[in-house]
Amino acid sequence: MKSTFSGVIKAFMFDLDGTLAETIQDLGDSVNLALKDNGYPPHPIENYKKMVGNGFATLIRRALPPDADLDADGIERITALAAETYGKNLLRTTKPFLGIPQVLRELSQRGCPLAVLSNKPHALTKKMVERLFPDIPFVDFRGDSPGKAKKPFPGQALEIAGLVPLHVSDWAFVGDSGVDMETGNSCGMTAIGVLWGYRGKEELLNAGARLLVQNPEDLLLYI
Repeated sequence: MKSTFSGVIKAFMFDLDGTLAETIQDLGDSVNLALKDNGYPPHPIENYKKMVGNGFATLIRRALPPDADLDADGIERITALAAETYGKNLLRTTKPFLGIPQVLRELSQRGCPLAVLSNKPHALTKKMVERLFPDIPFVDFRGDSPGKAKKPFPGQALEIAGLVPLHVSDWAFVGDSGVDMETGNSCGMTAIGVLWGYRGKEELLNAGARLLVQNPEDLLLYI
């Protein structure tokens, strides 16, 4: 059912993990292997839903036990091992959420520019998007790159929005976490929170979600 939102959205920028793709099993398995190889206990996969969203290095710091006696080099070593393992298992079980490919195709066919902005390392973002959504003509897709500020900083989102002749307010930023809502709001986009992802309604609303959608098809109500 359509909300009281009366605007029209002309372009959509998406988060990746927990928004377009169900990635948590492969991600959690890879981090758990790195933890176990270094003598630290693994986590239940479900717990990783609360750890992801701020980049790979932050994920590792959250996964390590509070009493882990590691300096920066030690954390970097485990981060590199986890990233290498994840790169090899990136698409072992990962798949688009139900309905996402169809909605992306419909939005594109209706003339909406589409983009992806993730805090996942850029090489992994690129590989995942190209493999999972080969027929979607994204304007751009980006992950975390050296020298570029991660979400929720607005820089990369604004750069992507600037690739098409629309005002930034014509865009929506669609994601499943508070970081995504903060990103959208910091850019002047409509922040749309998805309820099929890894966080929940409370976090999304507290971070400034303008709209909440229960199913991917609900996005079609706002164009």
